[in-house]
Amino acid sequence: MDPGYEPRLAGTSGRVALQPQIEPVVVESDSEAGSGNAVSVVMPVEGYLDVARLVTGGFASQLSLGFETVDDIQLAIGLALHTIPLAGSRVTVALASRLDSLTIALGTFEEGSIGPGLRAIVRQGLSLEAMLGRLVDDVEVLDGSSPELILRKRLQAVQA
Repeated sequence: MDPGYEPRLAGTSGRVALQPQIEPVVVESDSEAGSGNAVSVVMPVEGYLDVARLVTGGFASQLSLGFETVDDIQLAIGLALHTIPLAGSRVTVALASRLDSLTIALGTFEEGSIGPGLRAIVRQGLSLEAMLGRLVDDVEVLDGSSPELILRKRLQAVQA
């Protein structure tokens, strides 16, 4: 039996059905009049990266971004989460919009892992840093006890 499944009684017939054990995904949202919107998702890394794509797509769709821009942002998030080692089995994906930019905070990564992760070759001889530079406008590293990667996309450049 697959360790990801747990037998549970289904209905009143007494038959046992297998249902997956699902880890909770925590979503927080915040918006203040005139200051933009924000959403933060904490989720398991394994098997849930499509949730990050879905949340990112939904959030970005409210900003009237084009398909290519949304795809670039989703790809940037996926590349970072696949390349840089995370601290633990959960990841936080936080998105915040202002009038002029979309900011994505990813973390928490292992201490000292973001720099080498950014230099890692991910595709066609390009480093993660070079790939992210083509997909978003700014890449920032927040070191410390809870290292995060910050990605920014300027909205005026997109909508102009």
